[in-house]
Amino acid sequence: MELGRWVRSLGLLGGISANAALVEVSEISEPPGFVSQSTIVNTGEKFTTLQPTLTTNGYVFGYWSTGSTRLTDDGGRSLTKATVQVDAALTLTAHYFLENEDSDEDGIRDWFEWRNFGGLTETLNGDPDYDNFTNGQEDMLGQEPTIKDLVEDGGISSRASIGFVFADTSMVKYVVKSDPVGFVNTSEAFVE
Repeated sequence: MELGRWVRSLGLLGGISANAALVEVSEISEPPGFVSQSTIVNTGEKFTTLQPTLTTNGYVFGYWSTGSTRLTDDGGRSLTKATVQVDAALTLTAHYFLENEDSDEDGIRDWFEWRNFGGLTETLNGDPDYDNFTNGQEDMLGQEPTIKDLVEDGGISSRASIGFVFADTSMVKYVVKSDPVGFVNTSEAFVE
C-alpha cells in the first residue's frame, strides 16, 4: 500500500485530517517546576492551557505567553486559562512571580502588575479604570484594577450584572460589612 493512501486510511479511521500534521504543544513555567507537560495535537486545532495553580510555595501566577506574546482577554488582562490556535509546534509558558516581589519598588507587587497590566508600568497610586480607587486600594479590596467599580449607596459593587445564577433559587445570602471596618456591624443572612 502506498504511503499516501495508508495515511489517508489512518486519518479516516482515527479522525485525523489528511492535511493536518501532528505537533507538540509544550506547557512549561518560568521559573521551572510549576508547569511541565506536553500534548500532541493536530495543526489547525484549538488548544486550551491547563488551569495553573494561582498561588503555590510563595509564588503567584502572573500570565501565560507564547513566545514574547502575553495571552490576554479583550481588556488586556492576563488569561489564567488560554485557548490558542495551533499551526505548528508551540511552547506556552506560565510565568510565576515571588508573591511579595516588587522589583521596581513602586509599592505594587510584580505579579499584580503583570497579570493586570502586562508590565511594570503602573504605580500604587495609579487609577487606570478611573473609578477613584487606586491600584493599591483595588489590590487590597480584591478588585480588578482595569474594571471600573460602581459606587452605590451603602458600599462598593465589585461587579454589575443583569442577573446571576445560584443553586437554591428560593434563598439568597447577603453580607453587610464596611471598609474600613467599624462603620457598621458585620452581619450575614439568607433571605428568600
